[in-house]
Amino acid sequence: MQFTYYTEKTVAQCMSALNERLQQKGTASRPGLDGWVEKSGNFSLVVSSKVAKRFPRTTRLQGKAERLGSMTVIKGSVADGVTPREQIVIVGALALVGLFIISTGNLLPGLIAIAAGVALNIPLMGDYQNSQILTNEVQRTLKARTTPPAAVKKTAETRRAVDMHKPAQPKKSASKTTATKKPTPKKTAAGAAAAETTGSRPVRDL
Repeated sequence: MQFTYYTEKTVAQCMSALNERLQQKGTASRPGLDGWVEKSGNFSLVVSSKVAKRFPRTTRLQGKAERLGSMTVIKGSVADGVTPREQIVIVGALALVGLFIISTGNLLPGLIAIAAGVALNIPLMGDYQNSQILTNEVQRTLKARTTPPAAVKKTAETRRAVDMHKPAQPKKSASKTTATKKPTPKKTAAGAAAAETTGSRPVRDL
């Protein structure tokens, strides 16, 4: 099972809290834990319990804490086994298979199939119980939740609202340079008339 938790503690505070938890002795309400922690944020927690008050089962949780902005994200994995309902389904299915084999005259293989269902169910039950203990201890020790802290959510929502209400900036269009044309001088009416007269006057021989 993969999990992700969020806490306002720093990575150093998380490692210190987990280290203190590992030093505590087990009680009836909180079993003792084994494992290790690193300054980098890597850690491992191990718990052992008995299944059906007889069979011991040990489960390990691996995790890493990383700082992300104003919060710390804890990611990890642990074998979670199967739920009690799924356990019944597995045992029942293998028991039916065993009974069918026995009905065909094969007694020993049928008994083996039934026993295999019971034996397989023991580690699955143990992992289910232990994974609940380990993940609860991580959340309790680090004050972590499955959702980001409220302060982080509020900050993100505020930023989103500000971004939505920001006016859109107009795009700058490339300025087109236009060549300026020099204005040509206009001829006056008197100048035009004089030019016509000069051009049409006949030349006399002296």
